[in-house]
Amino acid sequence: MRYPSIMKIRKITSLSALALVAFWSAGFGSTSFSSQPVTSEQQDDSALHRWHSLYLNRCNRCHALPDVRYYSAPRLTAIVEKMSRKAQMTPEEHDAVLKYLLTIRG
Repeated sequence: MRYPSIMKIRKITSLSALALVAFWSAGFGSTSFSSQPVTSEQQDDSALHRWHSLYLNRCNRCHALPDVRYYSAPRLTAIVEKMSRKAQMTPEEHDAVLKYLLTIRG
């Protein structure tokens, strides 16, 4: 079996990091995140940033983060309900993660 060289691994890692930064930046550069009505709270970048941080810190502990564009709003609601119990989230944390996911899925 042939293993990739260290240089190939570094190049792949660098490109992956660059793609992740570009994806993250694109999501936060727009004020139109979904087809649902945008509330004044969703327009608040600091609220969106807090929701994003909570999502990363709580959900990424146990599993990879899914591409939420492929989930309907009712499906996301059910998933967050189930996962928030497993993660022992407060009702406020549950609501914040759900708002974040519904905001970015569009």
